[in-house]
Amino acid sequence: MPATFSVQAFAESIGFGLVDAFKHREPVEFVVLAARVDYRGHAAYSLTSPYIELTEAALNRVQRVVSLHKEHGPDGKEEAKRLYQQELEIALEGFHISGSVILEDGLNCVRVRCDPRTRTAHLQPFSPRSTKPQDYPNRLSYTSEILEYAVALLNAKYLIVDADDPALQNLYPLVKLLSRFMDHHSIDLGHFRVNDADPEEWDFENAELDYELGTSRKD
Repeated sequence: MPATFSVQAFAESIGFGLVDAFKHREPVEFVVLAARVDYRGHAAYSLTSPYIELTEAALNRVQRVVSLHKEHGPDGKEEAKRLYQQELEIALEGFHISGSVILEDGLNCVRVRCDPRTRTAHLQPFSPRSTKPQDYPNRLSYTSEILEYAVALLNAKYLIVDADDPALQNLYPLVKLLSRFMDHHSIDLGHFRVNDADPEEWDFENAELDYELGTSRKD
């Protein structure tokens, strides 16, 4: 799910990714996460999306920028920049993106609404609802909700877990996520798994808990 690229390329990469990844899709709304990271001594953002097409398209655009700069060398920076802007303008022609992608330090939530039929998209940064599963309409069963919930967990000053919460009883991936969070006091976004056929269907990798529960079942 994650992809990393420079701060300057964030909005353009998102725009290009939306155009390339969603041109054959129905209108869709989902959540992406962006975290400030250090990449080879430069400020960058790591993008996490339930749609692998979006992160791959955004990353391919960044790799294209790197390729152009390598082709033209240190003395050809302006030409590489000109070609990049030209390619981007052609790709985004007639596609309108509204909203804001101004991001703060830490992990940021951005809600994305994209309608390929009208060639429009809207980006809206927002604060997660809460650490209570009942505050989420689908009780964290959708990937966009669990990504939002993950940010709420990481920003929470404390966490109260209700063992009788139906979400914990009915959603094993959530149990695996919370178990790892409480053990390590962090969430590795790379442990999320999504269904390629349905990106809003998610799982969380926690081999330790799987092993423990598997062992207990055998006893």
